[in-house]
Amino acid sequence: MIMPYVILAIAGISACFDLKAARIPNGILLAGLASGVFARLRVFSIFEAGAAPAGMPVLVAGAAGMAVPVLLLVLFWHHRMIGGGDVKLLAVIGFYTGPGDILWIMFWSFAAAAVISVGILYANGSGQERLVYFLSYIRNSSRKGGVRPYRQGAQTGTISAGSEMHFAVAVLMAVMMYTGGARP
Repeated sequence: MIMPYVILAIAGISACFDLKAARIPNGILLAGLASGVFARLRVFSIFEAGAAPAGMPVLVAGAAGMAVPVLLLVLFWHHRMIGGGDVKLLAVIGFYTGPGDILWIMFWSFAAAAVISVGILYANGSGQERLVYFLSYIRNSSRKGGVRPYRQGAQTGTISAGSEMHFAVAVLMAVMMYTGGARP
């Protein structure tokens, strides 16, 4: 089946753009979503077993797969702890995989991001700086009650340059595991 390779291509292209420009173009995500709609309608019959939970139309299962990352990550996006493109990337991948498998991909994406982040902190020697920034962010957010973007420190220079983690790379790693057969 071609669908695993399509999500691998979408994740790979998105990771390349994230690394180069620190953003994922909406056109790539829209093209991925359009191909997902076509694939779900063409490859699966409307109620095919395995494509969706029993009795659920495949497009509804795809929409549910899209909703899972959006609903679970909206608070992180609101605080700018994760980029909107990363949430949209996971939503598009969720359309292909459905609601159950996208949770697995999200779990392993965050696990990969944690490993990558520790490596970045170690390589830059900025672990203590990041911890102080995080604790300051929590303290200031609880005192002031307002929402200040977490990643604001990267733009203002209060965090060392080069210590940003590109989450689309972690998503690509999880998708590689998923397409390689390490599935729930």
